[in-house]
Amino acid sequence: MNSIEVEFKNQRIKLEHPENFNELTPTQFMQVVRIAYNTEYDEAKQLELCFHLLKESDVKKKFRIYDIIEAAVLHAYADSLLALQKFVNDKIVLDKWLIPFIQTKKTLFLGPLDRFSYMTFGEFIYADMLFMRYMQGNNEALLNSLLAVLYRENDKKALKKTDKRVKFESSENDYRAKQLAEISALQKQAVLINYSGIRSSLEAKYPFVFGGKEQTSNLQVVNLGTSQSGWMTIRRNLAESVLNYDKIDSALLSDVLADFNEKLSKND
Repeated sequence: MNSIEVEFKNQRIKLEHPENFNELTPTQFMQVVRIAYNTEYDEAKQLELCFHLLKESDVKKKFRIYDIIEAAVLHAYADSLLALQKFVNDKIVLDKWLIPFIQTKKTLFLGPLDRFSYMTFGEFIYADMLFMRYMQGNNEALLNSLLAVLYRENDKKALKKTDKRVKFESSENDYRAKQLAEISALQKQAVLINYSGIRSSLEAKYPFVFGGKEQTSNLQVVNLGTSQSGWMTIRRNLAESVLNYDKIDSALLSDVLADFNEKLSKND
């Protein structure tokens, strides 16, 4: 966390401000998406975002943040406050999954865990191919399908501290996508940005797997990395035989990426 001190009612008050995307709360992340990605992000909007991102270091105090920011601006703290917003303009790199659940009219859907922990390789490549196709054409049906891969019903039999979503089955994706199509455009955009951020983190961690040219999109600069056909080629190479497809698809994503990245690094 970054910190800043402001003067309010003859007192020096220490406030904290997130230093990067991983320090955002789910509520703060939604405000970043709403303000920074859907409006002209000028100085006034940056200060508006401060209302949502600043919090007091001393939780015992009960000053209203709106009052503090007003005082801060009046006392010429605007430059310092705006400097704290710089990370919002950076390429998003995330470890955290910041939209833990989505509630539709009928169903509560749970999202993936931080760093895509316990996500299977088969689930990820299915999601990633939908992501890449959407980024190339902005077809909302593809985005709804991506949501349906990531958000699934609660598996009441899931073990503690593991992925609590029901097992991914591609045959059920269309039905789930129809339900998730009803959520707001802001929620869909937030999920897309969150996915892109974790994907960027995976790119950095497994550079030999995610090779490729960067493509500029209306979202940000995204390394599309492995092509859609590339994921299927990797899947075939790892499976080695038809009998092993189920095995490789059910393997943990982190294990598959780490192993394949090491193999590619030795051949570089």
